[in-house]
Amino acid sequence: MAIHGEIRCFLAARAPSIEAAEEALQAGLVVMYQSLSDYRVGGTFLAWVKGICLNLLLHDLRAQRRTVPITSCSQAATLLIDQGLDDEIAAADAERVTRLNDCLGKLKPRDRELLRQRYHDGFSLKELAQRWKRQASHLSMILHRLRKVLLVCMDEVGP
Repeated sequence: MAIHGEIRCFLAARAPSIEAAEEALQAGLVVMYQSLSDYRVGGTFLAWVKGICLNLLLHDLRAQRRTVPITSCSQAATLLIDQGLDDEIAAADAERVTRLNDCLGKLKPRDRELLRQRYHDGFSLKELAQRWKRQASHLSMILHRLRKVLLVCMDEVGP
């Protein structure tokens, strides 16, 4: 499968070892498969999978930092590079969160509340249907439209 090779190279360029890259790839593909229903068209599928794998790799590197003492200059350099990646990702995430909050502020309060209950509070569509006294399919369509509105808004506001 072509996607494996591209993701493997992507991770190998960022991992301290081929083994770490391979572990992140395998774990990432499992998470990707389990999360396929969460994928939303708006970016490329490959970028979505790379993001999953990179997050797993960074999580593993952070965990290792807490448990493995630094014993060489190359390990120290790797950790500094990883910290730089962490900072870059954190800055990008903070910018996206700011843009998302700006876009959420443009929605009607009722729409914001529906999104909050679904994605922050974790209510299922069935639970929302009972709370909102609507069909789950109707709420699903509303949520789909709201996600599209937010994506368009974030594209307009962001780079």
